[in-house]
Amino acid sequence: MKIGLRRWEAADGAAFFAASNDPNLYAAMRADFPKTPEACAALVRSFAESPEECECIRAVVIDGAVAGCVAAFFPAEEATLAYWLTASLRGWGVMPAALRMFGGFLFGQYPGLRRLAAEPAPGNHASRRALEKAGFRQAGSRFLLDAPGLALEKELAP
Repeated sequence: MKIGLRRWEAADGAAFFAASNDPNLYAAMRADFPKTPEACAALVRSFAESPEECECIRAVVIDGAVAGCVAAFFPAEEATLAYWLTASLRGWGVMPAALRMFGGFLFGQYPGLRRLAAEPAPGNHASRRALEKAGFRQAGSRFLLDAPGLALEKELAP
């Protein structure tokens, strides 16, 4: 199995819909997550046309086929992540690998970026485990990953 990340292309709408068409995924995502082929196509076109100053959105591809999505939104030195993976590949280590790859790419591409953050739903144990496997540390309800060589917080033993 070969995993990769690539920029979304305008023609990827049907692949996005096929990979994301899952009631369990819909339940874990925000209410505005696209659930029709037309809505997926429109969203993917916006990804493909989006300048990457404030956001970076990539398709997760397995053996060349779209299998999920990773996204980072940059309000400042900290980027907030969002991600999902098609049901048939969950539990195979794909998302932790994709998150590690994406983090490495982001820290290399955006020199001012100091931290990645994600806040999965409290009951989404698989998402929390994927973040842990990708090297994120839990801080309250959030999971954080500092830029390599940069520790913004450190707990000291008493």
